[in-house]
Amino acid sequence: MSLPQDRNDHIDGSTIGISGIDDDENNNSNHVAHTESNNNSAFIATDDYSTSNSDERERNKSIDVSVVFASEDYNSKNNDNGIILALESSSTVAKKKKKKKSSSNANKDTGKVNPSSIKPKDKDEEKEEKGGVGCNNKEVAVLVLPPGNKNAVDCIINTNNGSSSTIIGKSNNNILVSKLNNSEEIVHFSDSLSKEGRNDNGGSNKNVAEQPVLPNNEDGVVIVENDGSSSTFSSKPYPADTYTLLSIHGPIGNPGYFSYGLMVYLFQMTFLVLMVLSVIHPDWSSNGDGDNPDGGRESILARLAQFVPSHVSPLVRATQITAILSYIIFADSTVLDVVTAVELFPRFNQATNEDKLGCMVFASILRSTQGVFAITVTLLLIVTSSTTIEIILNFTAINFISTLDNVGFEIIKWGKYGPKFEEEAKRIEKLPLPKCIYRKYKHVRYLCTIIPVGVILFSMICFMIIFQENNSAWVTKTFRVQFQDKEQGLQVFNGCYEKNESAIDRKEGFRRKLYEGFENNTESAKFSYCIDDRRWILFKGDITNACVLGENNSALARSSKTDTFDVATMFGLTWYSSSNTPLDVYFTKEKNGGIELNENTCSSFIGDGNCDPVFNKFDFQYDGGDCCAGTCSGPNCGIGSLKKAFGTSNATGNGFPDCIDPDMVPITIRLDSILSSFEPQFQDDDYLISLIPDGFNKSSTINDILGNSIDDDFYEIERLRRDPIKPLLFIDCDGSNVLNIYVDKSMEHQTETIMVSDGANCTMTIRNDGSFSDPIWYADYTILHEDKTSTESNSIVVAQSSSAKEITYVFRRIPECYLDKLSDYIDRSNVYTGIDYDPTAKAINWLMNDESENSMCEDPFLLERYALAVIYFATPPSNFPDYTLNSTTRQCVWPSIICDEGTVISLDM
Repeated sequence: MSLPQDRNDHIDGSTIGISGIDDDENNNSNHVAHTESNNNSAFIATDDYSTSNSDERERNKSIDVSVVFASEDYNSKNNDNGIILALESSSTVAKKKKKKKSSSNANKDTGKVNPSSIKPKDKDEEKEEKGGVGCNNKEVAVLVLPPGNKNAVDCIINTNNGSSSTIIGKSNNNILVSKLNNSEEIVHFSDSLSKEGRNDNGGSNKNVAEQPVLPNNEDGVVIVENDGSSSTFSSKPYPADTYTLLSIHGPIGNPGYFSYGLMVYLFQMTFLVLMVLSVIHPDWSSNGDGDNPDGGRESILARLAQFVPSHVSPLVRATQITAILSYIIFADSTVLDVVTAVELFPRFNQATNEDKLGCMVFASILRSTQGVFAITVTLLLIVTSSTTIEIILNFTAINFISTLDNVGFEIIKWGKYGPKFEEEAKRIEKLPLPKCIYRKYKHVRYLCTIIPVGVILFSMICFMIIFQENNSAWVTKTFRVQFQDKEQGLQVFNGCYEKNESAIDRKEGFRRKLYEGFENNTESAKFSYCIDDRRWILFKGDITNACVLGENNSALARSSKTDTFDVATMFGLTWYSSSNTPLDVYFTKEKNGGIELNENTCSSFIGDGNCDPVFNKFDFQYDGGDCCAGTCSGPNCGIGSLKKAFGTSNATGNGFPDCIDPDMVPITIRLDSILSSFEPQFQDDDYLISLIPDGFNKSSTINDILGNSIDDDFYEIERLRRDPIKPLLFIDCDGSNVLNIYVDKSMEHQTETIMVSDGANCTMTIRNDGSFSDPIWYADYTILHEDKTSTESNSIVVAQSSSAKEITYVFRRIPECYLDKLSDYIDRSNVYTGIDYDPTAKAINWLMNDESENSMCEDPFLLERYALAVIYFATPPSNFPDYTLNSTTRQCVWPSIICDEGTVISLDM
């Protein structure tokens, strides 16, 4: 027969062969004796506490099954070999002696007893029992166990109303009953009794072994062990999720179940990792640049600020706090995973040989790691979200990920992956927890887990709030603004702007700051946010509220609309003038590129003609072009910037020593020798030659003359000893002065590199206007095509000259593209110096001086045009009078040139 599955199910005594119930007065019909049979043990349930029944009329045929009884009886002594069940509600004696007090609760149906129908005694019944003779008006619930059943069954018995008892009889299989509060009973079987639990005297009730009371909301489970061991008993089943598969199945014994459970865990962790990377990864993050000015990679706080907003609105703040509270109070799958992992972690001291401790530990670790990681991701998403909708949607996404283990279990339960998985899932739903992982006080375990989680979450959110509310953290303190377009008239407002510490917590901007211009700025102005307009506004005047500018034309510029809190978020967006015209403006953040905005740097301005090294970077367009001659446009370009030149540290002059613009190309000047104009070799006048002392000639030097013993009265000696005047050397390229310095004897054999535009037309001048009485330095120099490093070997010489011969030398630097494209057809060593005799040098010079666009480097027919020019310069014009070069037209229209589809195919010489 099957056991009752519900508390309200009945057991029909007739169905198990119960007969021979006797109403004999001498027979106590309200108790049942437990036999001493060695085959099957039985639970004895009677109304009396000790009985002695040896009446043969109580004998009945033995039932070869285990029977469970429930009553207030603790011990029973019956030497009968059978089991007699008395199901009448009152004894026969009571009926005969007190018929007039027949109980209203008597149940004449001796076939069925419903355990749930047992009712507590009222006062009349208690009086009847006290006044009656042997009347125990109790109802008895009888449950029959299959023979040799070692599994757990539910025993829903509560006639003791919460008491705990032990029933012990003479048998090889002893019985230990622990009754649960109001609804539970736990029964233990063992093959031998301990000394404390043995009671051979069936008529006494001295030895009662008590068991701890388990939670009162769980049904009892009987676990029978015939080998002498005992197990724990709980009807609470395993959780219906895929982690249970990992808890009871290993990778070797059941690889299919194990792999499926592990797969779900990997999916969960993959989703969580991807969500984290989408927030914190510097390159793959979907948060954009963010509005936190302290974001960076220098420290942990800087990395944190990289993806946390500098501030949030009141609605978002309220949503964050509410979300944390609801997350803790109404714990979802994420938090419950951690709680369940703690509850189901096995206790090793209570484990049996059949418990799979390794699998249990492994499953608990995976469950807890997934739960903790999900909680971390949840916190991360809360603090990084800048809108209410984002926070709610992120909660939904995390909860979806955390419930994948439950969804995965439901799928196999529905049989979507085959009958074996379906059967296993349904078995797990009914499989009770073993003793080693069963927890008595679930609410205690829950609180011990949820409270630390809540404290950590609230601590972290409070930490974020403190930083966001702090006026000195996560906020832009100083920035620079640079208006480029001169025609818009806003360049007078260029400069640094600093946070006004006295204008904090302004309602018109809700926690957004007010910035005022530095004293060094040409004109004073302010940056402020207007929450009505949702824009940052640059305005002038004494007012501080950008929302009340009115019609006084105080507004100078407006940003695009934004809801972010820090002004730095608008640096890369479009700004508009008061007439809604887009502005050419760029901003410099505090500590941008290692630049610290302070009194020194804020007193420097971009595009003012002074090269400021702090702005000499690509981000600032190399100080707006101030650091290179080819890009500087101010009146003060290069003035006083040269502190060191031609290897001397005491030289001063004008120049651009810090030009690092990659669009510029080098030219190197080398001073080969520096001699006085009084040197005999420079004396061409007969009178001056006559002044050379005897024994010396034009090949002699002043040092030779002064080094020999001569007459001190010689009037020329004093003249030769005079220090020559330092001549001025300056180089102009494309109309801009590149170098301006006085030449000194210490610069001899030294070089100086200047940076010019590619293909620049340059003029080098060294003054040589000395006088008869005042000598001047003459300099022999070499102009080189490349920088200093290339002059050491295979240098391209542009020119060699001397200031004694000519004051000015004009040259043009060959564009790099010509040398690159024609490198296989030219001799680089004489592309400049061979202009008088080399056809290739003449051809390149002709291409450079071609003012049309037909000889540009980008022209696909440049090589063809160069070849025609070489032929022209290599051939005497007298032999081919019709062959001429015309730089204003394409080569295909030249005389004697025949082209096909733009390409020269023949030349008629």
